Amino acid sequence: MATTSDLSRNAFIRYNNELVQVLDYDHITPGKGNAIYSCKCRNVETVNKVKFVSVRVKKLI
Repeated sequence: MATTSDLSRNAFIRYNNELVQVLDYDHITPGKGNAIYSCKCRNVETVNKVKFVSVRVKKLI
């Protein structure tokens, strides 16, 4: 299983059993608390844009 730190632009991942392409991601470190990854993706099949924050990536393709 891949982790969110394995993300890179234009990588293809499986998210909620859908194939998505990573458009942009950002690593946010707040002053207090855990670090957060924010990721903007595009669904390859439907061309809809998806945004998620700090989730486990099922499979890095």
